[in-house]
Amino acid sequence: MLGYSQLELGSAKSTFTLNYNWWGALVTATWTTELWHFLQEIGGKLIPAAEHEWLPKGQQQRDRFLMGIAMNEPAYTRDELLQINQCCLYLQVLMIMDITTADGKCISQNFFDGYKNSGWPSTLAWPLYPPPPLKLLKVWQSFLALLTSHLAGPLISPLGKWLLHCRMQ
Repeated sequence: MLGYSQLELGSAKSTFTLNYNWWGALVTATWTTELWHFLQEIGGKLIPAAEHEWLPKGQQQRDRFLMGIAMNEPAYTRDELLQINQCCLYLQVLMIMDITTADGKCISQNFFDGYKNSGWPSTLAWPLYPPPPLKLLKVWQSFLALLTSHLAGPLISPLGKWLLHCRMQ
């Protein structure tokens, strides 16, 4: 259950270390989210043992979590953050690497246009989300524009070399 919430959040940080008031709206309500909310209200902490917590890792140098980028962008409203997260969940992407061309220099046009990449299936247990309506897609594309030098152009900060571990195996 904790891994599922972690996947929905799209964050490199442990669920229980994130601010529930900001991040909690991004996940399905479960006993995990109730505990997370309760702990925040009482100032409590829960630090899961590393072997019992799934935290995704980047696969290329300079890779970052998409939702981490969005949550740190002060211009986005809570609704827009939810829309960006819904697009990430529909597209089954967590990180910049997941939406770029193989060389890590540009965003793949399919992801920019809101289409899943069926040629690279994930082994993760993703929640099922419908394709985003046009309104959500516009928010998604404006978010992606933050990462590029111009709309659907090269990344401002291209990804680096591939790292040894691989999440998609």
